[in-house]
Amino acid sequence: MTPFTVRNSSARRPLPGLVAAFVLVLAFAPAVYAQTVRWDPSSGSLAQGQTSQIRLVFENCKPNGNPPVPDVPGLAMQAAGTLQQSTNINGVETRSIIYNYAVRPNTPAPATIPAFAVETDKGRITVAPAQFQVGQATVGESRTLESVASSHIESPKEVWAGSVFPLTYTINASHRLLHSLGGNPQWTPDPLVIEQWREPQVGEGILNGENRRVVVYSTRALARQPGALTLNPVTQLINLNTGQTSFGFFSRPNLEQYEIKSDAPAINVKPLPAGAPASFAGAVGQFLLDSKIVPQSVKVGEPITWTLTLTGTGNWPDIPNFAPRDVSKAFHAITSQPKRTIKEGTLFEGELTQDIVLVPTETGTYRLGPIDWTYFDPAAGAYKTIHIPLITLDVAAAAAPNASAQSASGAPSAAASGAPSDTSSAGGSLPAPPPAPAAIPRDPLPGSADVSVPVTSHTLVIRALAVLAIVPLVWILMALKRAFRTDPVRPRREARRRLAQTLQALDATADREHTARLLQAWQRDTAILWQLPQTVPAAENLRALAKGKFQKTPANDATTGSAGMAGMSLRSEPARDFADKNVRAPVRASGAATPEVWADLWAESDRVLYAARAPYSPAWTARAAGALAAARLPRFNPLSLLRPRNLFPFLSSFLFIFIFLSTAPTAPAAPETAQKSVLEAYNAGDFAAAEKHWRDRLAVAPTDWIAHHNLALALAQQNKWAESAAHATAAFVQNPSEPSVRWHLPVMMERAGYAPPVLVNFARPDLMHSLAARRSASGWQDVLLVSVALAAAALILLLARAYALRKKLVLIPALALLLLLASALGVAISITSLYAWAPVSDTRTVIVWQSSTLRSIPTDADTTQKTTPLPAGSVALVDKTFLGWSRLVFENGQTGWTRREVFVSLWK
Repeated sequence: MTPFTVRNSSARRPLPGLVAAFVLVLAFAPAVYAQTVRWDPSSGSLAQGQTSQIRLVFENCKPNGNPPVPDVPGLAMQAAGTLQQSTNINGVETRSIIYNYAVRPNTPAPATIPAFAVETDKGRITVAPAQFQVGQATVGESRTLESVASSHIESPKEVWAGSVFPLTYTINASHRLLHSLGGNPQWTPDPLVIEQWREPQVGEGILNGENRRVVVYSTRALARQPGALTLNPVTQLINLNTGQTSFGFFSRPNLEQYEIKSDAPAINVKPLPAGAPASFAGAVGQFLLDSKIVPQSVKVGEPITWTLTLTGTGNWPDIPNFAPRDVSKAFHAITSQPKRTIKEGTLFEGELTQDIVLVPTETGTYRLGPIDWTYFDPAAGAYKTIHIPLITLDVAAAAAPNASAQSASGAPSAAASGAPSDTSSAGGSLPAPPPAPAAIPRDPLPGSADVSVPVTSHTLVIRALAVLAIVPLVWILMALKRAFRTDPVRPRREARRRLAQTLQALDATADREHTARLLQAWQRDTAILWQLPQTVPAAENLRALAKGKFQKTPANDATTGSAGMAGMSLRSEPARDFADKNVRAPVRASGAATPEVWADLWAESDRVLYAARAPYSPAWTARAAGALAAARLPRFNPLSLLRPRNLFPFLSSFLFIFIFLSTAPTAPAAPETAQKSVLEAYNAGDFAAAEKHWRDRLAVAPTDWIAHHNLALALAQQNKWAESAAHATAAFVQNPSEPSVRWHLPVMMERAGYAPPVLVNFARPDLMHSLAARRSASGWQDVLLVSVALAAAALILLLARAYALRKKLVLIPALALLLLLASALGVAISITSLYAWAPVSDTRTVIVWQSSTLRSIPTDADTTQKTTPLPAGSVALVDKTFLGWSRLVFENGQTGWTRREVFVSLWK
């Protein structure tokens, strides 16, 4: 027998599974390969300085956030919008998200966007690189960009280090092709220091027979360091008109954006000549120095103000403050912080002013000065010194009071004692009275008192607007109430509600007289519900209503007060429209609500009321209830308040006015026992213990002005006058109206030897500062909110009068006018006072009480960093802190770091 092999059928089973897997791979392959991210185009050519468009296309996927497109040196890229599109080819749908980018090469070198990975909702996908050749930009088909537009910088070839010199940037472009500039010039001026570009001057010119438009920007600059200097080129975007695109009778210009780059001129910065005088501190330019001493004839105890004022044009960013002035020890000197003012819109024109208040304590002749101040004049190429000559000042003794003053002060006069009036017969004159005792700290104040801190201007405006928001809210509520009261359908709704109550009462009564009264009530409310104009309606009137007309008879001329249709016949078009909208339309959906049904009910009720011994059928109540249920009336529409008669009425009424005022929360008061113990410690001479208590109090309640005041007294008792003056300043800023605070502040400042400029203004106040000193900055903010609330109250009063009875409250307009005048006065005074307090109204304000060093970085270790002296009395803001260091921001924009221990916070 021939051997044979039996094939196992199970060996063929894997074939169908492989086929199925292959089919699935083919089915999903398009979707898998369609998830791509690519550049479009990915290669080609770009023109240097010309803006072109390329696209980053996401197919069947979307990025997680913005695509992380890498930066390419020499290629400016800017996102230009996103769009989505969907295509269907051979039944395969492709959804794409396209990111457009405006690209502009800055150099002639080829530009390559390297490959990068992007995270999508389908996973991480790598974008292939894109390579572009860069050629020369052309405008249209023939002209080069250089022949159409160019630019250049004009500057001196040689300047002195630190001197201010003019700088101009000029754009010269074809008048026919230039459409507009694509923004301001882009320039990195380093290492120059420049002012902002002034408004450009536009002119006309001719170049090679072509009309040109010339745009000139100008500014001023200085170079600090000597040596050869090459300026960076200025880049400018311009929009050129390269042609027209027509749309039938219309056309629009074709605009393309190009970038032009200026030249890079060289400047030789010469060092200043050697041999500078010792009084030279680095000022370069043209300056004037003025010195004033007022008054020049004084007596002991009278203050003298010595003011130095420097003005001119030069390197103001590098000009230091005035050097300290030598003054005799016979004067108490109070030096204010120098005030530096730079002319708006400039950087190199300014004024520097500093006051010193001198209080002589002894008689004699003293010399102030002389002062030498040197600067370098670039025009002359030499150093110049301004000399303030020596000033001689005579200080006389304080005047003794005369005899009349002694008599007025209580000294016995000769006439009162019976002695002769001729004092010469007494053998001599009376001695001068003793001088008043020198100022020493008074008693501390008991208790504690926290004040609210000022809010920012943004928050203050929001609160004022919140107060004014009450006016439209009250207006809407009044208009809504009037709309509900004047709703023409309201009487019918009330009649329908009474009808339901009447039918319930009919079911519950068996008395014939009570039944008759209820049926009469039903007829009255039915007439109101259907707006029957007759004085005594009948069933026929309802049937006539069903036919769409009323017969006008002498008996039915008048109407009820609820119907509001006196003398109107439904034969007229307005009456039929009214009936259609307000009577028949709501009940047409159900036959039980037709006027015929109600007419039958009315006829049966008439028979019960007026026919002799006519019986009342309980089935009538059920039929009437069904008809009432089918009769639907429109609901009240709240939007009816927008009707002119509701929103703009001409009536008046009473209204209660609520004034909104937001106050900041205050810290808890110190325990009464602790207050007594600290006062006892102070009175016992334990000033260190009192100092510790009030410091602990300020740690939890920095706005307790009494704690600041008492701490200033405790420090003064220990001869810590500098820090004492700082806390006295905080107490004055938080509560300037307290007499004890106002008395102690100049005493502390005089002994400390410094005075912040804002307090100098309050020490010698004008009208504005005298008024502002009545309240703190936060107090004036409260006054401003109250004034705004008064204006809101006046407007609400006028609204209230417009929504009430005309004949009442005739004085409301006069009262509203008075409130508006009071509001305007309060707003004006509060804003003026807030302006006076502006230098110290920020809650970050601090006052430096200890002369220190302002550092550029927060460390003592780095000796190479730049530093500057930080005088006591400086006022600044703290905007950052770092490990015990605080960064101070000054009024002129200067910033620097110092230790926390050298200043006192005025608010927190």
